[in-house]
This record gives sequence, C-alpha cells and structure tokens, in this order.
Amino acid sequence: MSKPDKRPVHVAEIRKKYKGKVHVSTYLRRTFREDGKVKHETVANISDLPDDLLAVIKNRLATGQPLERANCIWKREISTRS
Repeated sequence: MSKPDKRPVHVAEIRKKYKGKVHVSTYLRRTFREDGKVKHETVANISDLPDDLLAVIKNRLATGQPLERANCIWKREISTRS
C-alpha cells in the first residue's frame, strides 16, 4: 500500500457565463507541473456544500489552524453520547 499524497490542496471557484447567467463551480484541487506546464487535479467537487461550510474549508486551508469552537462542539457531542 502506498503512502497518501501530501501535496497541498486549495479551493478553486470556476465561473462560467452561459446565456447571460453566471454559473459557479467549486472544486478542491491540487496544482502541479508536468512537462513545464501547470496542471490541475480535481480532488473533489464541493459545489453543493452550503456557503458557510465552504467558508470554513477555505479558512482552514488558508490559515492551517483548526476552528476552536468547532472542536468544543465536537467534544461535547462525544461526551453526551457516552
């Protein structure tokens, strides 16, 4: 079994205009170079996630810091289940 890939990911918002309407697709992607050209590998399509969750993902990837409040809520849910 091979090691998991540790290359960093980022959130990419792709905006396309079609018949006067703007469509936005949001992807979790990796960027790399191959034969001197920049390539993009789509890890996940996250377009259907709620806007607040997309903001959390973007913030987490940009800062590298976990959300303290989210950790507290998670710990509380685990302790109440026991």
